[in-house]
Amino acid sequence: MARLLGCNVDASNLQTAFTVEYADKEKDDIPIFMDPAHMIKLIRNAFGEKQILQHENRFIKFDFIERLFLLQEKEGCHLANKLRKQHICFLKQKMKVKLATQLLSKSVTDALKFCKHKLNIPEFDE
Repeated sequence: MARLLGCNVDASNLQTAFTVEYADKEKDDIPIFMDPAHMIKLIRNAFGEKQILQHENRFIKFDFIERLFLLQEKEGCHLANKLRKQHICFLKQKMKVKLATQLLSKSVTDALKFCKHKLNIPEFDE
């Protein structure tokens, strides 16, 4: 939507306002504001749909989060995170910001790292 208005959110070419010209030829610059809660849900939804995210030549697969959930359910304990079934099967609750932020939280990241580096579980070593 921002691009359609003439804005650009690319950091190398940032333009966060668009110009509106009125009938009397007066112009106003209108700024855009990204809603953080909506942005988090968009990231989570894209992650769930595409199943993979890349950042600085590093990849994380949604499958890792599913594996973490299954491991925690099987063992009956949670590695200091709030990951539950509704975080994995979020489509019926995709408007809940809380589920998106908990899924993408540092505690889930820490649990994934713990499974890979401390517990040496092969399913987390890809």
